[in-house]
Amino acid sequence: MEALLTPPQVQIELAGKPLAAGDAQYLTELKVSERLSLPSQCELAFQGLPDLLGELAATAAGSALTVRIGRDRSLFQGSVTALEYEFAPANHLGLRIRAYDQLHGLRLRQAPRSYVDLTVTELAATLAADLDLAVAADETGPVWRLIMQHEQSDLELLAEFAERAGLYFHLRDSVLQFSSLAGRPATAVLKLGENLLEARIEANSGQRRQAVGNLAWDPWQAAARSGRADTARRPAGAESGFHAESAPEFTSTDDSVQDDNQAEAFAQAQLDHRAASATTFRGIAAGDAELMPGLAVRLDGLPGPVNGQYVLSAVTHRFDSRQGYVCELDSAPPPLKPRKRATLASVGFVTRVDDPEGLGRIKAMLPSYGDLETGWIGVACAGAGKGKGLQLLPGLGDKVLLALIREDPAQAIVIGGLYGDSPLPDDAVVDGDIGRYFLATPGGQRIALDDAERSIRLHTASGQRVELQPDKIRLQLDSGSFFELADDATRLHAAADLEIEAPGRTVTIRGRAINFEQKS
Repeated sequence: MEALLTPPQVQIELAGKPLAAGDAQYLTELKVSERLSLPSQCELAFQGLPDLLGELAATAAGSALTVRIGRDRSLFQGSVTALEYEFAPANHLGLRIRAYDQLHGLRLRQAPRSYVDLTVTELAATLAADLDLAVAADETGPVWRLIMQHEQSDLELLAEFAERAGLYFHLRDSVLQFSSLAGRPATAVLKLGENLLEARIEANSGQRRQAVGNLAWDPWQAAARSGRADTARRPAGAESGFHAESAPEFTSTDDSVQDDNQAEAFAQAQLDHRAASATTFRGIAAGDAELMPGLAVRLDGLPGPVNGQYVLSAVTHRFDSRQGYVCELDSAPPPLKPRKRATLASVGFVTRVDDPEGLGRIKAMLPSYGDLETGWIGVACAGAGKGKGLQLLPGLGDKVLLALIREDPAQAIVIGGLYGDSPLPDDAVVDGDIGRYFLATPGGQRIALDDAERSIRLHTASGQRVELQPDKIRLQLDSGSFFELADDATRLHAAADLEIEAPGRTVTIRGRAINFEQKS
């Protein structure tokens, strides 16, 4: 079987050493697949091997794999993650070696973590700090005051927040490059009949929109937020007049954000994606290691309306004994992942109540999210409004129930408190139903409403009491003095000296009989 291109055109290193000539003779295909916001994959296909379990397979498992074009141009750097064994008739044996670049390491890591006051590119630098990668970007996106990672791998987290900012990333030569769908400028020209072998252009008017609006709200301050994008980010010279008819606008609703900048970034991301999806290019070009996702290329030699700039979203570098080296190209942007819309509930323990803005917000620790702490989140209060409402805020250590907007613990609201395994301040059940209601503070102040007795009692921590019962009203001090209005009598009892005075006024005591008695 004819061997793949041999050095110096292609250099393959496995486990830090050049691929042995004895193994290279069985190599029938080499493929490097690159996609926006995904790890790059390299696959080596060997056919006709004398022994599948020989030194090649043993050496490959978990080893470093490097592919270079010529001596200096690196095309792929990564580690072998999978071996696929093929058994065909006549004892024909095949082996496929698959490897991923360093971004695969982010896909394997997942742990509850929180990140404060950073952009997407700063998030990338934090996540990839131990991978020895540089981060480069022309745009960084909005600042996120709090990101709480949960159930997502590091890669999924990075891709999600990059997408919300309208940014995509690609790794090459240990540089993690971020760009919008306007792409990175380049001088690459692909001309049909020369270095562009095949091309297919799809124009889809159903994707195009004149503008995108984003109607959102901020759970941290219960405030309306909004963003709008009227002009899509596109490469200079990109086709823009293929559809002459005007396109409608699109409005997304009920997004949860932390400020208007985030709302605007997501509106821009949606408009960019629709513009990039409206006219797409797929084709095959002569092999060129400089072609990579995120790069803007110019098409030439096609009918006038479809010539122009397109941003590559996927490039597959394919080497085989039949075609040699070609690049399969695609400009269709990665599909937008559906935003989570559900609201979840979780339990938290109050850790702080001293809201620096005086808005009655609290911070809470979430035990089911690895003890992560929320930001300053609002508390739902009955009748809340400007200058009014029932202000009963949770205190330090209290157990609270949180609503997680769009399944995001960073965007939460306290919707109530929970007693859990703590005893109630009093027994509320009367004859098998709820008959008593209480308002109690940790300091011992209490109001009790008893439907069974048709009474209301107010107790202070220092012992004063006010009681309203069907047949009497009583005010009492902790000293024992009291004033009681009852159906059958009215009593004023003083446990200390009693003084009645009306300076400058008249005191009138009137009754059928007036008795004065001395009692020691």
